[in-house]
Parts: sequence; structure tokens; C-alpha cells
Amino acid sequence: MWFVLLALSSAYAGESATDLTSPEGRQAEYVRLAEEMYRATKRNNWTAVERLYGQLDEMGMPHTFQVLTNAAHAARNRGDITTARVRLIEASRIQDSKEIKDWLWDIQNDFGPVKLAADLPANYRLECPGMPFEPLHRKAVEFAQQEIMEKSYFEGILPRTDYVFRPYGESDESRRTFKFSLRADKQTFDLRTHDEPTRADRKKRERIDRKIAKQEAREQG
Repeated sequence: MWFVLLALSSAYAGESATDLTSPEGRQAEYVRLAEEMYRATKRNNWTAVERLYGQLDEMGMPHTFQVLTNAAHAARNRGDITTARVRLIEASRIQDSKEIKDWLWDIQNDFGPVKLAADLPANYRLECPGMPFEPLHRKAVEFAQQEIMEKSYFEGILPRTDYVFRPYGESDESRRTFKFSLRADKQTFDLRTHDEPTRADRKKRERIDRKIAKQEAREQG
């Protein structure tokens, strides 16, 4: 009996395994992951959607319109509007969609580009006195605040309102405060000093810069 079960199990495993070395096998695996991604989107499981998009992206195959649209929703729901916009632009090149056009139009009108940078380890914070009440706009602000907290660096787009970018420590007399309203042209507040960073700091900065360069390259396409 055990021999029969083992044989059946082996046969089933052989049939269900996907041959990723062939174009047909890779296409089948892409379809499988895309369908799983679609189901995760319907459940609003954005963590799973982003994870599955990463797996699809690693396959190096051209993305479908639906995959890019789902991935854009995942980025938007974590507040990363910059990445959402890149994915929407890619989707718009595949299919003409009023929904995508309207979405990109809203981003263009409601958000502005900015670059914020300070020394590592993180010693600056981003404040928003008039925090937006719109949930997705609030998420976008909170995403940028988290990036500043973790990396002392943010380059992307934020809701058009007033912000303050300043160092920690209220008693620091040398602190510099910036308050600005985001406009159509990119505003830059690079407060990094000329002090020599540590090797770990340089490596971390290089990773951040490579990520931004890749995003810009994809956007300019």
C-alpha cells in the first residue's frame, strides 16, 4: 500500500511541477502567480500583492496591465505614491484606460515632488502641521516620515501642503527649520554635511541612491 501511495505522490509531483526552464513553463508560472495576486487584491491583502509582484518582477517577463494595476494599488495603499505612479505609467503604455488616466491626473494635481536628505544615522524629522484628512494622502505623508526616520532620505511626491523638515532636539540652537508648500517643480532640501560618513553609512546611501536611480530610469523609460 505504501508503495502505491509513494508512486502516486511522485507522479502527481511530477505533473504539478512547473518547468521554469522553458518559455511555456515560465508563462504558466507567471499566469499562476498573477491569478494569486488578483485573489489577494480582492481580499485587500496588499502585503501579499506586493510580495507576489516582487516574484513576478524577478521572472523578467513583460508585465500585464492587470498585474501593474494591482501593484499600483498595493503601493498606494502603503503610501508609496512615487512607486504607484511609476507602475501606473507602465500600465498606461500597455492599455488606454480612463481609470489610469484619471488616477495619474489626480496625482499630478494633488502631489508635488520633493527631495529631503540629512546625515545618517537619521537625525531629522518631517512634520506636517496640516496633516491631510484624506486617508490615502495621510498614508503618503506617514510613508515619507517613516523613510526619513529610517534613512534620513526621501525623494518622491507628497500631498500639496505645508511641511517642516528639521532636526531632533528642541534645545539645539543650531537647528534649521524649513517650511514649504509643494509646487510643480521639485524642491530640494539637502542638509547633509561634508563630514566623512562611516563605511556603513556610505553603503546604505549607495543602496538608497541605486533604488532612486532605478525608479527614475523606469519612469523615463
